[in-house]
Amino acid sequence: MKKLRIPILLLLLLLFSLAASNLAYTGPGDRTVVGGGHICWRVKLVSDGSIVTHSCDYADIKPYEGDPLYRIIPYHTDIIYAPASISAAYTCSNPGNNGWCKSINPIVYTVYEPIPGQMITIVEDSGGTVCTINSASGSCSFYPPFLSHSWQRWAVSSWGDTSLAVTTDTKIDNILPSIVWHISSGGSYLAPLNVIAGAVDFESSLASLDISLDGGSTWLPFNATFALSVRTYNIEIRAIDYAGNVRINTVSNISVYAPTNTATFTPTNTATFTRTTHPTRTNTATIAPTFTPTNTATFTPTNTATFTPTNTATFTPTNTATFT
Repeated sequence: MKKLRIPILLLLLLLFSLAASNLAYTGPGDRTVVGGGHICWRVKLVSDGSIVTHSCDYADIKPYEGDPLYRIIPYHTDIIYAPASISAAYTCSNPGNNGWCKSINPIVYTVYEPIPGQMITIVEDSGGTVCTINSASGSCSFYPPFLSHSWQRWAVSSWGDTSLAVTTDTKIDNILPSIVWHISSGGSYLAPLNVIAGAVDFESSLASLDISLDGGSTWLPFNATFALSVRTYNIEIRAIDYAGNVRINTVSNISVYAPTNTATFTPTNTATFTRTTHPTRTNTATIAPTFTPTNTATFTPTNTATFTPTNTATFTPTNTATFT
């Protein structure tokens, strides 16, 4: 049998993701508070000798300390307090279809810390602080956004623990569907005429699209196109989403008519072009350009230069060598 091995890094990431899903959620912790007091027992009254016991706290035992007529017996009692609590109230003022709400209403959180001297600091969820309380009891509101959500929140106590988490589901859609169709106004239209329309809803999504040809008295399912015969219409296009929001677009006095006249064009006049004669060229011209220079220029130098060397050098050898 093969053993399943999980890499340590993957295991750490898994544990971190589980811990991060509730950033500060602990649930109720140990809520035991050590309490106590004293029983002050009067041994004997001087007048009648009766015995009286009563409880006293640390503040009021002082007068009895050292008095031989009293015995002071301490006692201790551990008090276990209830956990901090949170409740969520959500009421839709305009309920729609299929569990959707067509209005914006808050979730109201009410919190309580029963331990004396302690308080609820915040209401929190996995995303952080929802609202601040800083009191032993109080409430705050949160307005959820559109679409479908599940909200899990808890109260954080200064005692160091949290309440149990409370979950509230919301489905909000108060936006009407959008309709687009190609006829924007009444008037006369030549048959055949097809109505082309569509609708969309980005919240609860589109449930139905219908068309009425008689101003809303009767409705027919609409599937992308609808052919109109020859007559006059008051057309309404109706879109309904799953929350029950309804949008109706209306165009009145759409008159569809059939063509009755046709036009035929027959040419009655024609033009004929006949070539008659072509002219014959009778004259020709020859052009031969001739160029004769009229002016010439002659250049005669007037000054000449003669160079006569004045110094000459003569070399006469003085030593001779004879080889025999």
